[in-house]
Parts: sequence; C-alpha cells; structure tokens
Amino acid sequence: MHEEDKTSYERGLNKSERGFSLVWIVPIVAIIITLGMIYKSYVDKGTRIYITIDNGKGIMDGNTPLMYKGIQIGSVEDVSINENDVSKLLLTVVVDKASSSAVTRKGNKFWKVEPKISLTEITGLDTLIKGVYIAVMPAATTKEALLDLPYETSFIALEKPPVDVFKPGLSLLVNTINKGDISVGAPVLYNKQTIGKVEDKQLSLDKRSINIYIRIEEKYADLIHDKSFFYKMDAIEVKAGLRNVTINMGSFASFIAGGISVHNTKASFQSPLSKDKQNFHLYDSYEEIMFSSDTIELTLQANHSLTSGVSKVFYQGVEAGLIKTISYDPKKNETRVSIKLRKNFRGFANKEAYFWLVQARLGFDGVKGLDTIIAGNYINFISKDTQALKQTNFILHNKEPSIKGQHISLICEDMESLKEGAGVFYHNIKIGVIDTYALNSDNKTFTIDAVITPKYTRLLNASSRFYHNSGVSFSASLTKLTVDTGSAETILRGGISVETPQFKNIKKIKKSYKLYSNRDAIQKASHLAKNGVYLTLIAPKAGSLKKGSPVFYKQIEVGEVLSTYWDSPSQKLKLRIFIREAYAKEVHPNTLFYNASGINAKIGLNGLSIAMESLETIIAGGVSFFTPSSYKQKPVKNNSSFTLYNTKEEASNTYFTIKFLAKDSFGLK
Repeated sequence: MHEEDKTSYERGLNKSERGFSLVWIVPIVAIIITLGMIYKSYVDKGTRIYITIDNGKGIMDGNTPLMYKGIQIGSVEDVSINENDVSKLLLTVVVDKASSSAVTRKGNKFWKVEPKISLTEITGLDTLIKGVYIAVMPAATTKEALLDLPYETSFIALEKPPVDVFKPGLSLLVNTINKGDISVGAPVLYNKQTIGKVEDKQLSLDKRSINIYIRIEEKYADLIHDKSFFYKMDAIEVKAGLRNVTINMGSFASFIAGGISVHNTKASFQSPLSKDKQNFHLYDSYEEIMFSSDTIELTLQANHSLTSGVSKVFYQGVEAGLIKTISYDPKKNETRVSIKLRKNFRGFANKEAYFWLVQARLGFDGVKGLDTIIAGNYINFISKDTQALKQTNFILHNKEPSIKGQHISLICEDMESLKEGAGVFYHNIKIGVIDTYALNSDNKTFTIDAVITPKYTRLLNASSRFYHNSGVSFSASLTKLTVDTGSAETILRGGISVETPQFKNIKKIKKSYKLYSNRDAIQKASHLAKNGVYLTLIAPKAGSLKKGSPVFYKQIEVGEVLSTYWDSPSQKLKLRIFIREAYAKEVHPNTLFYNASGINAKIGLNGLSIAMESLETIIAGGVSFFTPSSYKQKPVKNNSSFTLYNTKEEASNTYFTIKFLAKDSFGLK
C-alpha cells in the first residue's frame, strides 16, 4: 500500500471511531418523551375516594363525573358491590389532583343528582342531557377551615341534596312536634309574601320532634328577630257563624305542600336580629302564638261533646282560647279538659273565675246556646275580679253562673220535681229561679239555693212562707175538691211559690226558710206558730189516728195531732197534740180525751145506740175532748199528759173520788 493511501485509511478509521451517529437521536427523544409522560401522569395523578351509595341507577364506569358547582373535578372509575353491606354499592371515584386536597376531608357531603319532579320543585333537569352525576359539597365555607379538617377517603352518599351552606341568605332551624306534614320546598311567608323556603327536614336526635331547615332570602333577613314567631300556615281556614261562612285560602304552594308564616309583634321588632342557624319553635297556628305558655286544666263529670283542637273558649262571649286536649279518668269518672288562653285573657282565669259548658238548651224562657248547633259546644268563663291571683285548675260547670240577686236557702225533705232553673213565683209572677241544690249532711233533707231578682226582693221578708208548687196538686175534703195545676213550666220542671202575709214593720229577709210541701201545710204551720198548748196523750192503740189528724172541741177543729210514737221505757203509745191558743183555756186538769174516729155502735136491752162525732172523723180519724166540770179549774199547763180513751162513753164512765160532809151516815151503804 502506498504511503499516501495508508494515511488516508487511518484518517477515516479514526474519524468513524470518534463521531456520533444521527441514528441514536430518535430513540433518545422517544425515551425522554415517555419519561416525561410518566412523570406528568404521576404528577397529575388524582386521589381515589370511595363512596357508598344505596342506588347506582344511571351511574356508569368511567363516564359518570364528580361535579362541584357545575365543574367536573373527577369521575367514577369503578362500581362494585359493597363487601361490608351487599345491599349497597361502592363507587371508586378518582378526584383531580388539584381538587383532591379539598375533597378528601371529613364531613364533605356527596349525593347522586338525577331528574326529580315534586309538588314543590323540579330539580336535576340538566341530567336529562348530561346524564346522572355525583355532586359534592364541602363541609366548611372557607378553604382554610376546610383544609384544617381531618383527611378522609371513605364517604356515605346522602339520599337527597343537603342544605347549601354557600347559598346567600339566613339559614334557620324550626322545631315542631306534630306539624311534620310540611314538605321540602314549601314557602316561608311574611304577610303572605314569600321570603324563603323549606330546604330540608329530619327527625331530631331524640326522635321526639322534627327539625325543619329553612332559608330566608338575603334581602329579607332583617325581618327575622330573636323574638319572631314561626307558625304553620293553614291552607284553608273556615270560620262559620249563624249569619255567614268565611273561607280564607293561602297560596297554591302552601295548599299543596304546607307552609310556614313569620309573625312579628312590637316586642319582636325591639329584639336583636336573628343569627345564622338560630333555632325557633314552630307553633301549630297563628292563634297559638297569642296563647299563654301555661296550660289550664278543667274538670267536669257531665257529657260535653267538645272536640280537642276545634272547640273554643270564650270570655263573656269574646273568643279567648282553644281546647287542646281531652282525657277521661275512669277511676274518678271525670273528664279533664286542657285549654290554652290568649295572653291578654290569661289574667282573667283567676280565683274568682267561673267556667261553664255552653250547649243548646230548650227551656220555657227560650232557646239558649243556639250558636252551638253549627259551631258545636264551647266553654265560656267570667271573673268577678280581674285582678285576683291567677289559677290553673278549675271545675267546668254544666250550667251558667248564678244570676245576680238575693240568695236565700230553702230547706225541704223532698225535692219532688224541682230542678235547677225552676222558677220561684209570687202570685204567678216569676220573681226568681233555683240556682243549685244539695243533699245535707243528715242525708234526709235538702238545701235549695234560690236567687230572687233584685226588683222583687221587696216582696219578701221574715214572714214569707215558701211551698212546693210542682205539677198538679189535689186538695179534697167532704165539702170540696181543689185541683191546682200551676203553669206549664211548673208541671214539667217544678216550681216554688211564696206568700208574704205581713208587710207592715217587717222588712228584713231571712237567710234560710222552710220549704213546705203545699199551701195547706203553710196554713197548718201558721196555726202552730201561734200561742197554744202542747199535750201528750197516752193511748192503748192509735186506731186511724196519725200525724195531722184533727182535734175537736164541741165538733169544732181546735188543733191537730203532731206525731204518734211508741215510748219504749213506759211501753205505751203516745200522741203529741197541739191546741190553738183560743181553745187552750178549755183544757183543764180534769179534761177527758177520747178517740172520735169511726162509728161506735152499742146494742142493749134499751135498743141500738150509734155515736159518731162527724163525717170527717169517720174517714180521717180525730180526737175530741170535754170537761165534766170546770168549776174552780185552772187551764192546763203546757206539756201535760192525759189518757186517751177509746170512746166518749168510756171517758164518761170514769169515776172520781168525792168527799161529802154529813152529820151522820145513817142509811148509807
């Protein structure tokens, strides 16, 4: 090889050993790009979270997005059955790295968004085009507060959307026990103007009440104060009376889903503005807001026909409250009625208050409680002193309170047909009524409380006499028959009549009077009230004699038998009689008494002898007396005792010891 060619070959060989081939550029670039993609994939890799959901309808692997306020921040990677609870599904969701630090915080809420149409709202219409998606709401309103929460990757999806904490306005909670029929989306009204809506409702922690979450629009937030009142708004309110029927209807939304109204009083406006998430009580109705906080208990033992939540309470005819509950105690056989009174009437329910049941009644003085035919029975009450001490327990009476007038007590042994409300009459003029009556402690007599109308009290004084004037009374004797029917009212309800024999120099009215059985009893009592003599007759038998039998002197009635009784110590029958003052002087220590009852017949050798006092004694019996000689005889003393002979002949044949003064006893045997 030539020297020149050798040198050229060596140069070429060295050049190839030292140079870089372009072939290696492509692989190197490919490697760099791959490493960059791997790095970018690692850097951009999101965080996986796991959401347990009840229903996976519409959710698709890789297609169902995770959305926050309309922006996709992740997607569902996998849907599988939850191993811990096969009735639920487990969603594996990949969250974008930029959002993962905020999404993976304890307390965040997830739920499925799908189309929903209800009576109050239409939501999720965008899913008709985009499809179902998973929504998320942070547990805090600021980024700093959210990142301070604990890290979490496992969540349980909600059944419905939560309350939006980011939505502007005032978020409040109202609690109720029995008004859970308010639907989500129902309006919140102020003076019939919508100022918010119900966003959610759920049972309280103790499961005894319902928490309703509402949001007030931001521009109306200044209407809510610490002392504002929230009440359930009725869809339809009906007020009926004898003259008309009034129907008030709320908005259509409240008619369908119920609604809540806000009411402010003067005190409400003076209180501070409400704070966010403040709690309030939901009243059952507007009327309940006006009620006092305490409950009044009424007790009664009669049929009432009242309805809880419907029947009203009135104060002198003005609506003052409502009946809340009615319960019956079988052991005590009594009904307890719980009522609520409006605040401005609460003070009238005091120690001087009187409650009574108002119901339709037909009487001789007209129809009472006619309004109850439409509105039903109700309760009325009054108070004699509106400043008296308040009270919470009362008796619910079955009649109106006592009318104003003069109260007098009448004592009787038999009520006969008398009833409460029966009249008191003076010469057939109604001057009062029977208010109440009660059995006395002796279990034998009654005390009647009668009320005399003020303008007629001048007709009564200490000499007044009261007697039964009930139904139809008969008075018969041998000479006449008297039938007294009274008025139609006294026939059906009974009545009392009064007579005042003396007005001169007698003005004072007694507190208590005896009620006589009839007018004849008064006449007898008037005789007994006069001065006379009381005597005791000892008889072998009573025969036809009884209480009320007459006592005769020369066939003139001068007294009567007051009582007959058996005297055990003496083993004798005794009669207590009274002889009027005008004839008392005809009774002397030697006077003879005999039973003048019936007919005494005697048959002897001289023929038939029949003796009788009068036709009246034949029928009713009687006692007669005569005095053999009243010469130098003084009138008998009161309470003296005499023998009662069976006949006049037996009394006449009574022997007395007589002493004669003579010069001798010649011829006497």
